[in-house]
Order: sequence, then C-alpha cells, then structure tokens
Amino acid sequence: MRVALLADIHANIAALDAVLAEVRREGIAQLVLLGDFVGYFYEPRAVIEALAQFDCIAIRGNHDRMAIEARSDGARLRQYRSRYGSGLDAVIEQFDAEHWQWLGALPETRDVALGTLKVRLAHGAPFDPDAYIYPDSSQDRFAQVVEGFDGDAIWLGHTHWPMMRPGPPALVNPGSVGQPRDIGGLASWAIVHADTGVTAMRRTEFDVAGLQSACAARDPDRIALSRRLMRGRLDRAAA
Repeated sequence: MRVALLADIHANIAALDAVLAEVRREGIAQLVLLGDFVGYFYEPRAVIEALAQFDCIAIRGNHDRMAIEARSDGARLRQYRSRYGSGLDAVIEQFDAEHWQWLGALPETRDVALGTLKVRLAHGAPFDPDAYIYPDSSQDRFAQVVEGFDGDAIWLGHTHWPMMRPGPPALVNPGSVGQPRDIGGLASWAIVHADTGVTAMRRTEFDVAGLQSACAARDPDRIALSRRLMRGRLDRAAA
C-alpha cells in the first residue's frame, strides 16, 4: 500500500495538476493532505475539485481557517489581504456551499491507521496548528512534537520545507506543493509505503510563468509572491 502525502497546495492548480499526473502514473489512489488548500494563489475551487477525484484523508491548515474567518468578517479579510495578497478573496469569489462545508468540517489534527502504520497528522504541530517545525528546530522542540505519541510517524506541513527525521516516531514534512520555499517551481511531496514506513520525497516541476502572470495581475504590489516561485533556482532569476 502506497499513499501520496501532500501539503500546502495554496490554490496553485498548475502545481497540483502536475503532481496528480505523477500520482496517477504511480497508480496511487490514496492521498493524505496536511492542510492549506487555499491562500496565496488563485484557483482554490479547481484545487478542491481536483482532489475530490481521489480517496483523501485531510486536515485543515491555518490559511483554510483564515478563509473561514474572512468569509464572515470583512475586517479580517482586509487584514489577511494586506499581509498575504488576494488569495482569500479568490476563495470567497469561487466557493459554493459544498466547498465551504468540506473545508469547515476538516479537523486540525487526526490519528489514522495506514497499512501497518499508526500516524498522527498535524498542519504545524500537534499542539499548535500555527507552530513552525523546521528541519533545524531544537531537540526540545522536536521532543515537544512527539510527546505522548506512541505511534510510528507524525506528518506535518506548514513550513513549506521538506523534512525527514527518523523515529520512532518518524517526523515527515513533504514540503509544499504550491509554494515550495527551498527550491521554487518544484512542487514538493512524498510517496509513503504504508506497510513499511519507507518514504520517498518527490519534486515535480510546474508552470511558473502562468502563475507569475496571475500574481502580477491580481497582486502587483506583492512582488514577493512572484519572486518566491523562483527562490533558489540557478537556471532562472531567483529571490
């Protein structure tokens, strides 16, 4: 049994479509999704509808929570727009009731059994969905993440940086599909062999130029949105 582990898609349908094409080629039907389906970019409805074609186990991320808050609070929407751009406006523009219902029903954490594995899913950390657990976090921070959990693995998102740390429990962050921050333009995700725990990190190139054009049209004052898509690339202008 193999599962595809994805996090932080952030309404980037170009990146998600490229990843899902590889998932299909691998013959994988089960997705585990670690939140942040929306925010930053501009195709949240297409993202949700593409994921609906698979068997998904999902949790909610901080940008998903912010979208739910902004839907009914104009002041919050303006606050988030000033910080992150118009990605949450796109959610409000595009979502129907069924999309809001799906997003709102997602838990912030959950424990699941996959094959022989007992896995805890969290966006930032099990104790705080907004916590950042980076590969170079302190030993005390890692100890806080695994405290009280006797399973095989804890899977995290939120940082947009891929990480594999041996266990038990192993800590895995697949990186970000939609806004990878270590190497721009290469969607980061993972394939997990659920009977053994063996995890293979994957990188998938996606169309950056089209998304940069959308950023220029919708958020011309937020240059970082476009530049981040090329961060760390040696073959193109990077930020």
